[in-house]
Amino acid sequence: MKDKRIIRKIAFVILGTIVLGLSIGMVVKVGIGSDSLSATYEGINKRTGVSLGTITALSNAFMFIFSFVFNRKIVGIGTIIFILCSKIPVDIGNAIMITTESLPINIVLYTLSNVVMALGSALFILSDLGASGYDAFTLTIDHLIKHKIPYVYLRYITDGTLLIVAFLLGGTIGIGTIITWALIAILLKMWLRILEPVVKKIDEKLCK
Repeated sequence: MKDKRIIRKIAFVILGTIVLGLSIGMVVKVGIGSDSLSATYEGINKRTGVSLGTITALSNAFMFIFSFVFNRKIVGIGTIIFILCSKIPVDIGNAIMITTESLPINIVLYTLSNVVMALGSALFILSDLGASGYDAFTLTIDHLIKHKIPYVYLRYITDGTLLIVAFLLGGTIGIGTIITWALIAILLKMWLRILEPVVKKIDEKLCK
């Protein structure tokens, strides 16, 4: 029974990594701004020419090492899978995403990309095999400062710092950044509400 559940969890984390990776490449390609982390990746890409996929993998590897050294209980096989498997989906998402000169169409495309991003995050969370790189990183900082700052405010601080870095590097910050800030939590809750019963049914069948 336990082995079968592990298979399901690994399948979810791999699928979540692929979907999340695709969405990162997609939101950057639309070009109307993105979340703080993706905007930072875009800025590094503009400065160095290194592909978004490679930047994503390397940054997550750094965050994994940092988290493993200072708060290893927060990382797991899912964290490692994201590092190893995210590069290609990010580059594919960036390559296949269409761009237009119409702002309304771009807003629709960006919003749909956020729906995809939230789905990937939900799959990753439901795998229960460790936090993704950025989540692990911020949770480790929270651990190091002994929870002296409420976590929600800590995320505002880290996200804000990344936005400043992204701006200095030339990453696109705009209406897309606002869209992600306003919608991603709502979309994530929506996908979790949809997928949790599915996971429960799968696990029940595996337990028989």
